[in-house]
Amino acid sequence: MKISDVVSGLPAAWLTPEPDHEALTAREINSGYACDLLSLVIAGVKRDEAWFTILNSVNVVAVAVLADCPLVVLTEGVVMDPEVVARAADKGVWVVSTKLSTYRACVRLNALIEADDKA
Repeated sequence: MKISDVVSGLPAAWLTPEPDHEALTAREINSGYACDLLSLVIAGVKRDEAWFTILNSVNVVAVAVLADCPLVVLTEGVVMDPEVVARAADKGVWVVSTKLSTYRACVRLNALIEADDKA
C-alpha cells in the first residue's frame, strides 16, 4: 500500500513536507508497529512498516533512521517541534499526525491493508 493511501486513510496530516509522487511510490507500507519504548522499536519494527507512537523527540527520528522505517505516525494528536520535523525531513523520515488513538490508528491501518490486499 502506498504511503499516501495510509496517510489519507487514517486520516493524518503531514508534519514533514509531503513527499513528491516518486518518493511516495518508492516505498510501500505493508504493516504497522505500535510501541513507545525505543529499544523495542529498534528490535521490532520492520523495513516497510509504519511506526505508531506518541513520542515526538529527536530520538524518534534517530530510531526511524536506524530501523529504516519510512513513516512515523504520531497518534493522539501529538505533533513535533519544527526543529525535529526538519531533522526528520533531512533524514528521509516522513512524519504525520492523527487524532486517532494508537489502537484506532492501528485498526484503521489493518483495515486499509486488508482492503488493498483484496483489490
